[in-house]
Amino acid sequence: VGANGISDEALLAILIDRAKGFCSGPFASREGSLALTHLQEAEHWLRARTQDRTDRGVEGYQKA
Repeated sequence: VGANGISDEALLAILIDRAKGFCSGPFASREGSLALTHLQEAEHWLRARTQDRTDRGVEGYQKA
């Protein structure tokens, strides 16, 4: 019962946590840091989109 699968936001949270681990360990690299930054940016914009849809009263509906 309920939604199946995983939300984009939840998947990004998992990837961000994983990237933070790489960035703080022996596998730290510039590329890893850039990937982490862009994952965090993607998370930010998805949250901003959700907030906008909530403010407009269309979150949870298939409306523009």
